[in-house]
Order: sequence, then C-alpha cells, then structure tokens
Amino acid sequence: MVAHRNEFKFRLHPIFLGLQLALAGVVMAGPVPTALPTGGQVVSGQATISQLGAAQLQINQATQQATLNWQTFNIGSAAQVKFQQPNANSVALNRVLQSDASVIEGKLTANGQVFLVNPGGVIFGKTAQVDVGGLVATTMKLSDKDFANGNYHFTRDGSTASVVNNGQITAANGGYVALIGATVVNNGTITANHGTVALAAGEGVTLQFNGSNLVNIQVDPATVKTLIENKQLIQAPDGQVLMTAVAASQLQGAVINNTGTVEANSITSSGGVIRLTGANEIDNSGTLDASGKTTGGTVQLAAASTINQSGAIDASGATAGGSVTLAANSPLPSGGGGIINQSGIVRASSSKGSGGNVTLTASNGIANSGTTDASGATAGGSVAIQAGDAISQSGTVTADSSSGNGGSVTLTATSGIDNSGTIDASGATAGGNVTVALTPATNQTTPQADPVVAADPVLNAAPGPLVHQGGTIHADSLYGAGGQVVLAGEYLQLDNGSVTTVTGATGGGAIYAGGGLHGSPLPSQTDSVLKTESVFVNATYTRVEQGATLDASATATGNGGTIVAWGDSASRAYGTFNATGGPNGGNGGTVETSGAWLDVTGVKVDTSALLGQSG
Repeated sequence: MVAHRNEFKFRLHPIFLGLQLALAGVVMAGPVPTALPTGGQVVSGQATISQLGAAQLQINQATQQATLNWQTFNIGSAAQVKFQQPNANSVALNRVLQSDASVIEGKLTANGQVFLVNPGGVIFGKTAQVDVGGLVATTMKLSDKDFANGNYHFTRDGSTASVVNNGQITAANGGYVALIGATVVNNGTITANHGTVALAAGEGVTLQFNGSNLVNIQVDPATVKTLIENKQLIQAPDGQVLMTAVAASQLQGAVINNTGTVEANSITSSGGVIRLTGANEIDNSGTLDASGKTTGGTVQLAAASTINQSGAIDASGATAGGSVTLAANSPLPSGGGGIINQSGIVRASSSKGSGGNVTLTASNGIANSGTTDASGATAGGSVAIQAGDAISQSGTVTADSSSGNGGSVTLTATSGIDNSGTIDASGATAGGNVTVALTPATNQTTPQADPVVAADPVLNAAPGPLVHQGGTIHADSLYGAGGQVVLAGEYLQLDNGSVTTVTGATGGGAIYAGGGLHGSPLPSQTDSVLKTESVFVNATYTRVEQGATLDASATATGNGGTIVAWGDSASRAYGTFNATGGPNGGNGGTVETSGAWLDVTGVKVDTSALLGQSG
C-alpha cells in the first residue's frame, strides 16, 4: 500500500504538481534514489547512451548538436547522469514524451549545454546538484528545424506547467542557466559566474546567444497568467540576471516577485546587470545587488502597471556609482496602473568617486518613503523622479558629495508633489541643484484617481495642482558656493517647520519659490538621465508659512545669495528669509517677495552683512 501511494503522488497531473510545489510548498514523493531516465533514443546527431551501473547513465555526444527523446527523465537522489560532449558549444536537446513532470533529485553534469524540454514540468529537488556548461529547463517546445538552425525559439503550446528549482544549479564560467515556463520558481541556488541567469515566463521565449554565451532573451506575451518567483539565491558575479514575465493583457496578468537575493556584483571590477522586466506587477522585498569593486552595475525594474519596492537595490561602486531605473509606465487609463511604491533602499552611490544615476518614472503616481542614494565622494550623482500625476516624497533622497560638487535631484509631476522628507544635493566644493516642480500635463488626470494622491492627505486636499514643501531641502556647500533650488506649481506652499537652504562658504546660492526675480520665468531643467527638458510655469499662488525657513547665506567669505517668493496672482510670505553676507567678508544678498497681491505679515528678512553692505 505504501509503494502504491508514493507512485500515485509521483504521477499527479503536472499542472497540479507544479502548483503544489511552487505555490503551496508541499513536499512531493520523488523518484526512487536510483532512478534514471528511461526509453532514450537518439533522433538526430550522433550520441550513445550507456548505463554504467545501477544508478549512473552517460551520454557520449559526438556531434555539435544531438537530439534525444526520452519516455521519462528523472534522476534519483543517489543517481547521476553525465553528458560528455565535444566542447562547450555543443548542445544536447532532450525531449520528454510522457506527460509526467521530470524530477531531478541527483546529479546532472555536462561539459557542454543541456536542453531539457518537458511540457509536463521540470522540478529540481532539494538534493539536486546540476553542474553544466549551460542549461535550459523548460516546459516549452522547440522544433527540430529551429534547433538545427540555432534558432532557439521556444513556444508554450498550451502547457501551463511549472519549472521549479529547490536544489543547486551551477553553470560553467561564462555559461548560463535558463528556466522557462508559464510559472518559474527558484527556492534553491543558481550560479553562473561571468555568465547569465535567465528566468522567463510567457507565450514564447527566444534565447539569443553569442557562441555559448547567452546574451539576451525575448519573451512573447502569454494568454495565461505568468509568474516568476525567486525566494532564495541567484548569483551571476560579473554577469547578468534577466527575469522577464509577459502577459497579453491585464486580465491574464504577469507577476515577478523577488523575496530572495539576486547578485550580479563584482569584487574585482564593474558590477553586472540585473533586469526584472515585462510584468504587470513587480514586487521586490529581497535584495538586488549589482555593486562593483570599481564601477557600479545596472539594475532595471520595468513593469506595465505597478512596482512595489521594499527591499534593497544596490548599484554602488567604489570609483563610480552605477544606474538604477524603476519604470511603471502603464498603457492603461488613469487609475489603472503606472504606480511605484518605493519604501526600501535604492543605491547608486560611490565611496571614492562620483555618484551614479537613479531614475523613478511612472505614468501615474510615485510614493517614495524609503532611501534613494546617488551620493558620491568626488561628485554627487543624479536622482530623477518623474510622475505622470503625483509624487509623495516622505523618504530621503541624496545626491550629495563629501569632497566635490553636489549632484542633482529632480522631482517633476503634473498634479501634485508633496515633500515631507529630506532632499540633499549639497557638495563640499559647490552646492548642487534641486528642482521640485510641476510641468504642464498633456492629459491631466484627476488627482483622486491616483492611489498615491488618495493616500497623501496634503495632495488629496489640495485645491489644485500643488507643490508642498514640508520637509528639508539642502543644496549647501561647506567650502564653495551654494547651489540652486527651484520650487514651482500652480499652488506652492512652504509649511511651518520646513527648511530650504543653499548656503555656501564663498557665497549663497539661489532659491526660486514660484518664479524668478520680478516674475521672470523659472530656470528650465534638462534632465541628465531622462534627456528631457522641462519648462516650468510660475506659481499662481505662493504661501510661505510662519516657521518656514529659506536660507541663502554665505557662511565664510562671500556674498549672500538670492531668494524669491513669487505668485502671479498672490504671494503670502510669513516665514524667515536669510541671505546674509559672510561673517568674514561679503555683502548681503537679495530677498524678493512679490505678486499681484502681497501679504508679508510677520515676515522675517535678514540680508545683513557683518563686514560688507546689506542687501
């Protein structure tokens, strides 16, 4: 009775087997410890199949390509299957004819590349040890013609089974591991030093090679739900990790979920590449590490609808920061997607060189409550946060420099920006640039349609397009001149307790709140990452609350800077405005509060100069 029960479990329908293993975590009975593949036949190329003992099978391949059909392809925990191939460019295509999933519990080795194709599913158990030049494990079909021509285009052909790894899969140096199916789950360890790890889910997948190196994947949108999950460890030091899931529509849905660790870092040179793309939703609560010993690498998350980033993303480098991009550019109407929730840590910093680039762009709203860091020792980097509707910024955004010039931080949206956090583009030798401004909307959305707006009390209660500065903004310089801060929206409000500073040892910088001097146009902004120029419109209504501080003072020897609080229709300036000259010399700066209607009740202005002329 016991043997019968085990056999029944092992022969469960592959869809149900995959769901249980991948989603429910149920431990299934695997093949007997000495189980080997059965019914092997060579259908193209030249190869011999030899059983060397009760638990060892060897395939000696004599041609660069060989196709083998198997009735079953299972490897028990005490069994071993070895492919002996002419070289690293050799490929053995293994098709499984029966409908049961293949379960690998033992050893699979090859000096070349092994394709395992089983529409019923492929499961690598906890005791699996795979050591190959390259591996494709898939539930998708590959035609003889495409295989012979080196056109590795796999098609789902109705299969909804899963590819699941619970064991250890290792590719040779510069090799690859590709797991392909409607559902792909990694609960184990996958390693490809200087190579590529690819997890792909869609209707079809094309693998693009350069010799034996997998360089890219293309995924066709699926007509079923697709899922990619990494719950443990994927390592591609000095290489790349590609995770792509694509569905034909929002109804089917495609999800990429990383709760584990993905590494494409380097301890000797530049960081590698990590890309999570194509899905409707991308969730990262784990670690994505493309840091480098010299230059940081590249991390890209691109979703059609939503990105939830609560984990750690690292593209830092010792000599230069790398690049991090989060993009949720939904093709759906407003309210249907295009949302980024960033509550984790995003780094493209550098401890010895210049900071890198961080870009967050969404067609609807962006909520940043975490840490976004593009700081650099010798120069600050660039942070660009661009939303089609609104931005809620309650976290920390830095592009500062400890020994060089500050970098740039740009927040642009169309209906609202609320900063209650910290933004810092200060630099030791010169302050950087901070821009928090609204741009004219091409198709203005209703703010309440955006969940980011709905969750932000300030934006949700706004009378119209609003920029709200309730936090801290710095573009200061310890040894040089202060930088520049631009704040612009139809409605502009600087709250009690807010601090905006562009102080500098050799001179204060400039704060333009609502407009330029005498109502002149605000400085335009050309984003170094997005390569777009934003032209900002002067504020209609500007309000600087009592208790708000704006400071463009010189802190050593130099002139005070410039502060403008402008509103085309009305300007209420009740806060504290400082543009003092340096205590060691220098003249006071300029403070202008202007508008068609002006109220300065209780305002505090200081443009004095201890050793120079007052402003």
